[in-house]
Amino acid sequence: MKQNVETLLEGVKSNMSVLARQRRDWDELAGVDAMWAVLTYSEKKGCWSEEEFFAHGEEEIAVLMKTLESLGYPKKHETALDFGCGVGRLTRAMTRRFSRVFGIDISATMIEAARRYTPSAAFAVNESTQLPFPDKTFDLVYTRIVLQHLPSKDLILDYTSELLRVIKEGGIAVFQFPTKISFLHRIQPRRRVYSALRKLGVSPSKLFKANLTPMRMVAISEKEMDTVVANANCQLVHVVRNMTEERHQSSTYYVARTR
Repeated sequence: MKQNVETLLEGVKSNMSVLARQRRDWDELAGVDAMWAVLTYSEKKGCWSEEEFFAHGEEEIAVLMKTLESLGYPKKHETALDFGCGVGRLTRAMTRRFSRVFGIDISATMIEAARRYTPSAAFAVNESTQLPFPDKTFDLVYTRIVLQHLPSKDLILDYTSELLRVIKEGGIAVFQFPTKISFLHRIQPRRRVYSALRKLGVSPSKLFKANLTPMRMVAISEKEMDTVVANANCQLVHVVRNMTEERHQSSTYYVARTR
């Protein structure tokens, strides 16, 4: 028993250390170019305008809501959560469709900017593998191009379990995750060089100009995600599968709580 507790505590400490590094990386990205860090279009590096950036989020949420309407979810439009909200690209659009909207992110720098851009939403920094909300809080939980940047499969699965925990009966969680990524993204050369040069004291702004980044890419199988959904007593109601120009494959799960 004592050994099991010690093993558990070691796992918690390891996760917290990994999350601390993740928080540092995303604070640095936010400090250099927060909008590009959220939406990494090569041609928009250093030149996203506020109007264009948030219009992109409005378009994405409009498409999402049409899909949800066709599925018959969520049953109510009271509360919504934007997980990994960054500076609130999607959060602002969600405030037009839900009574109360929350954005959560690991980066305090991102959250500080999000509060300025969208004061009508509530924002919080989350530094734990557990979300700071009670069970069955939200009618909609949404996250896209976020889970893929977590440091490990275990953390992706842990956070997904949390996303499902906080959806209400009649609510739905929509989350995207890569199922296959290219070889270069698996070995992550730019991230490794970034990390090495940061240890030598090179500034994030110089590394950014050199096209280096601390971003990770982690893939997870649908089979692994199906297990998380089943354990959460939720129902997978829709799946969208895509392939990007970089030959990444991803799935977007629409998971409802029916009881």
